[in-house]
Amino acid sequence: MPGGDINKVRVLTGPYLFGADEHLTPVTLRLQDFDGNRAPDLVVKVKDEELIYMNHDGSFAPITPAERQHLQLLGGES
Repeated sequence: MPGGDINKVRVLTGPYLFGADEHLTPVTLRLQDFDGNRAPDLVVKVKDEELIYMNHDGSFAPITPAERQHLQLLGGES
């Protein structure tokens, strides 16, 4: 909720969890600047999987294959 304003809520589509009691699976978030643009990117961790959402002008979007390849070339993400 940007600025605590409920009218500006942003929703991100995350991983689909399926199976018995998966709605109880802990999901953790952390911010990390992967591409060095001084804007924190979002890492969503579910079990042993991490999903990266890149920060594009204050809005998060799933990392693209091209972004992932670029980061791997820089040695910043595996």
